Amino acid sequence: MIDVGSFFEFARERYRIFLAKESGEPRPWTDDPVLLRYSFCNIFREDDKVSRYLKREVRDPVAQKAYCLEAVAGMRWFNRIEVVERIKDILVSQGWNSGMIGARLAGVSPLVTGAYMIKTPAGMNKLEGICDCMDKLVSMKLEVGGMKLQDAHAEIMKAPYLGSFMAYEIVTDLRHTPLLCDAPDIDSWTVAGPGAARGLGWILYDDPTTFSYTSKHQQDRMLGYMRELLGASRGGDNWPQGWPDWEMREVEHTLCEYDKWRRGSKGQKLKRLYR
Repeated sequence: MIDVGSFFEFARERYRIFLAKESGEPRPWTDDPVLLRYSFCNIFREDDKVSRYLKREVRDPVAQKAYCLEAVAGMRWFNRIEVVERIKDILVSQGWNSGMIGARLAGVSPLVTGAYMIKTPAGMNKLEGICDCMDKLVSMKLEVGGMKLQDAHAEIMKAPYLGSFMAYEIVTDLRHTPLLCDAPDIDSWTVAGPGAARGLGWILYDDPTTFSYTSKHQQDRMLGYMRELLGASRGGDNWPQGWPDWEMREVEHTLCEYDKWRRGSKGQKLKRLYR
């Protein structure tokens, strides 16, 4: 069994901060200097500000629609409230429409969030590139309903410029729609991004460079460790009973945030100050 003490100590404190903020308690919500100074995602992705907005304004309204996949993919390409606000009516009413969305977003900057690794075809500006990629995705008529999360992830990655990270973000949203809500591997599969790989390195070897997230062999190794972490979240010792249960998504997500916390604890400046 891997050493999980500091990992869950961080996770519990981060969730306590969330609960305190939600209940309207005044600052400070923690004594942890890193959590006070820097911005961290919530333990549950569904609790984050952008995900709450996208869920309410796009994902839930299209959940039963035939174009659910393309609408969800479109909102996650941009992943900015200010941008999606301009096109949400198009996404909800018909899915993806490059002509209408391109016209709505002409001249808008920035288009995409810095939190995601967005790649588009060379020789195109960001808006043209996203529209081109989305047009290709729509033309493929991908069917992921009823699949395992892992298989849906592989299917979505067939679309141009949808790499492992972005495909996983889309799959995570679809997990909360009828397409993938009954996927049998919700508690057994995830894919480690670069931050999660560093987080596991900290836990196992106190070395964030241990794992390469681009290696299939090391992804398989990391998956085994992440399953152990999910098991360790059950039972009340590491994660209090009465708090929401973790799925594999929370393991991957929290490892990424844990990496940030460990780096900040060692004096490294992190990208986003808490405001």
